Amino acid sequence: MLSGAQRGAFGKQPVDTGPQAAVTPPKMWHFVFQSFLAAGFMMLLLSLLLGVVDLIVMASLASTAFLIFARPRSYSAHPRRSVGGHLSCMLIGALCALPILYFLDDGPHAMALMGGIAVGLATFVMAVTDTEHAPAAGTALAMVLRSDQLLKSGAAVVLGCLFLAGVWYLAGRRLQDLT
Repeated sequence: MLSGAQRGAFGKQPVDTGPQAAVTPPKMWHFVFQSFLAAGFMMLLLSLLLGVVDLIVMASLASTAFLIFARPRSYSAHPRRSVGGHLSCMLIGALCALPILYFLDDGPHAMALMGGIAVGLATFVMAVTDTEHAPAAGTALAMVLRSDQLLKSGAAVVLGCLFLAGVWYLAGRRLQDLT
C-alpha cells in the first residue's frame, strides 16, 4: 500500500510516464548551459527577424523556445506539435484577421471579437489535429492584432518554427528536461 505522499492526484496510483521516469535529474550545469543556449538561439532568431516583424509575433516563438530548451522531451516540444500548432494557428489568425481588413473597423472591439474567435478556433483545431502547443494560441492572436502585417508576420512564424524545429532535431536528444 502506498502512503499519501506516494499516491498521485486524487489518491490514485502514480502513473508511469515511460522513458521520462528513468531520466537522471539535471545538474546545475544543465540549467546554466541550456539557458545560455536558449538565449543564444533566441538572439540569433530575433536578429534575423526583428527588422521584418513586430515583437508581438516573436513572443509566442519565445515561449516555444522555452519548451524546446527547458522541456525538450515534453509532449508539446515535439516538432509535430510546435510546427503544426504554429502553422495552423497562423492560418486561423490570418483568416480571422481578414474581416478586420475588409469588413470591420480596426478598433478595439473588432480586435477583441476576432482575437477571441481566433484563439477559440485555434484551440479546437489543435485539439482535433493532435498538434496541441499552447504558445501557438499566441500566434493566432498575434496575427489578428497585427492584421496590417499578415504576410510579414506569417513569414516570420514559418521561419521561426522551422528554425526552432531544426534546433530540436539537432540538439533535443542531448538536452535534459529541467524539471
